[in-house]
Amino acid sequence: MSRLIVKGLPSAYTEAKLRVVFEKYGQLTDCSLKYTKDGKFRRFAFVGFGDEHNAKRALSDLNNTFINASRIQVEECKPFGDETKPRAWSKYAKDSSAYKRAHPEEANEKSKKIKFDDTPMNKKKKLEHRDEKFIEFLQVQNKTSLIRPDEEDDGIDEEDLMSKLLEGISGDTS
Repeated sequence: MSRLIVKGLPSAYTEAKLRVVFEKYGQLTDCSLKYTKDGKFRRFAFVGFGDEHNAKRALSDLNNTFINASRIQVEECKPFGDETKPRAWSKYAKDSSAYKRAHPEEANEKSKKIKFDDTPMNKKKKLEHRDEKFIEFLQVQNKTSLIRPDEEDDGIDEEDLMSKLLEGISGDTS
């Protein structure tokens, strides 16, 4: 817990100014402000301390205080795989809904990958031809007109028909 995250920093804040604030609590190992790929400051930073005691003091003293009229939150950093971390909501995080709205072409690529074998029509067709108990049931019910021999073809290519129907549809088709 010798590493802290500082959220809500003023937009014009620099690393040197942040170091001055946190060096009062002990020796810093690192201090890094985070920017987008475009160079815009994301208003948070990571601060690393030499020992855990100094980090706890800085956390208790600086959490919910103000820097240049901006209220900052100071929290301990959690490991990458920690389940208690909040879910990402930023437009830069790939698993967030904001990212999916900003990049709809990536979401559409997933929806285009449809397996035609799992459509209900194909599942029903497989069941009719392979399930002997089902065929026996139809024979007992005198529904032999519903039993189609394997070699009978109705002239419709179901995969071609399904792909033509799905051409103009976007989004989740399952």
